[in-house]
Amino acid sequence: LGFRWFSPLIGWDVLAATYMAWTWAVIWSYDPAQTASHAEFEEPGRQTVFALILGGALASLVGVGVLLAKARPDHVTSVAPSVAV
Repeated sequence: LGFRWFSPLIGWDVLAATYMAWTWAVIWSYDPAQTASHAEFEEPGRQTVFALILGGALASLVGVGVLLAKARPDHVTSVAPSVAV
């Protein structure tokens, strides 16, 4: 079908959406004290946070680069931007 190279990008999108939904499901009903307690308990070290943010940002940039490199003037270019976002 020509969409095989979309698979990692779709997986990345599903992972991000799942993480966001899971986080909101856990913290939605918390009051301020519970939120503070949860944040202190779950807080990773600064280096871990920096590595995760940097890794996610680089993976996203690579994904956008792949989409730009694979863009063609047919129907694929209408699908590519929506997967990138």
